[in-house]
Amino acid sequence: MSAEVPTPEKTSVAKVAGGIVARLGMRVVGTVVVLAVIAAAGGVYWLGYKVGFWGMTAGVQTLSVGECFTEPKSTGSTVSDIPKVPCGQPHDYEVFANIDMPAGPWPGDKVISDTADEKCYEAFEGYVGISYDDSSLDIVYYVPSMSGWNNSKNPDRTINCIIEDPKGQMTGSVKDSKR
Repeated sequence: MSAEVPTPEKTSVAKVAGGIVARLGMRVVGTVVVLAVIAAAGGVYWLGYKVGFWGMTAGVQTLSVGECFTEPKSTGSTVSDIPKVPCGQPHDYEVFANIDMPAGPWPGDKVISDTADEKCYEAFEGYVGISYDDSSLDIVYYVPSMSGWNNSKNPDRTINCIIEDPKGQMTGSVKDSKR
C-alpha cells in the first residue's frame, strides 16, 4: 500500500490558511452577533427613554396625553428633563392634553399663554370628567420657548396641558376621576 504523503510545508500552509479563515469567519460571525445584541438592547433602551420606562427622563416634546411624571429638572424658566413614571406610582403631574400651535413665525409669549389658558381649560372636563371650577385639581402647562419654536431641525409648537394636585403627589390616573 502506498499513499501519497503531503510534504510538511504543504500541510502546514493549508492548515494555517484554513485555520485563519475559520477563525476570521467565527470572529466576524461573533462580532455580528454581539453588535446585533447591542443594537437590540440599545433599541430597548431608546424605547425606554421615549416612553419613560425604568425611571428614565425625556424632553418636553415627548410628553403624551395620559403620561405621569415627577418634578422635572429646570434651568430658570426652561424645563429640560422630564422624569416619567407609571401613573400607578406617586407622581406630581399628569398630561391631559397637547395643543399644537400652527406653524409660522414666533407669535409671542402672550399669544401662546392665552392659547394655553383657553385650550387647556376647554380640555380639562373631557379628561377629568368634571369642570375645572368644580375640581380640586389645578392646571399647569408647558409652552414652547422662542428658541424651541425657531429650532429649524425640531421646532417645538406644542403646549402641554398638565394636571397637578395642590395637596401633593397623586397615585393613579386622574382620567375620569371626577376630582
